[in-house]
Amino acid sequence: MHLTHQNIQAIIIVCLGWMSFSLADACTKYLVQFYEPHIILFTNGTIGTVITGLWLLRAHGIPAFKTPRLKWHLLRTLFTTGSSFAVVNALGYLTLPDFYGIAFISPFVIALFSFLLLGEQVGWRRVSAMVVAFAGVLILAGPQYQSHNIGLLWAFMAPVFLALNVMCVRKMGHKDPLALFAFFPFVGIVIFNSAFVLPEYTLPATPHLWIFVLGTCGVMGGLIGTTVGFSKATESAVVAPFLYTQILWGVIIGFVLFGNIPTATTFIGSGLVIAAGLYSFWREHRLARAAS
Repeated sequence: MHLTHQNIQAIIIVCLGWMSFSLADACTKYLVQFYEPHIILFTNGTIGTVITGLWLLRAHGIPAFKTPRLKWHLLRTLFTTGSSFAVVNALGYLTLPDFYGIAFISPFVIALFSFLLLGEQVGWRRVSAMVVAFAGVLILAGPQYQSHNIGLLWAFMAPVFLALNVMCVRKMGHKDPLALFAFFPFVGIVIFNSAFVLPEYTLPATPHLWIFVLGTCGVMGGLIGTTVGFSKATESAVVAPFLYTQILWGVIIGFVLFGNIPTATTFIGSGLVIAAGLYSFWREHRLARAAS
């Protein structure tokens, strides 16, 4: 398989991963009306640990947990847990527009870390696509940055943890069973959030359990999809701009499930995000045809 064909596959996979994360966000948006964030994280982590643990046992047995890349899994678990904690704390201080305006600098941080830590080259065309997509996100979110407190620090930490997560993925590849890439992060989230919810934790109401399960499946799909996509791509910058598609899925889900009607700025911002994504995809496809 030529490398550019491989990049196209990576783009499709990573887009599906961000779509799964958007599904999880929709479930969280509903559940946060009834539960504290740490309870949501602990419950989702517990469900995810059980699902992925059984998946691994059934498909591969005990040897599946004995990976030669254990140190990378543990390091990635640390960064994933840190990212979830940063997001929860940032949203405790900042409005969603302010948070998104900061958190979606992730592709720039990923490109920078890839250049500094992995020696990957980032061409001006890929940088331009990320800039256009980021401009679209700013229009969508309309950040005002009126809050100047520790919440800003947490919001900036979220993309840093995500970028460090991607660096781990780039180093470890995706040779291990897919479920393992979600199992370790779920375990880490359970361990960390247990300090905030135990021993007073009670099982959520039965009607909400299905929402928790659906949200957990969304997180699991996101973890696996983004892991495979980033590890499969020849360079991180190829798939990094497609992080912004998560905002588009959020707009669609918000309209269908919550009745949020898109505004003019939503259409303008979404148009820029779509244009940047389509350009990146078209460029990889053109390179693939030229090479073949």
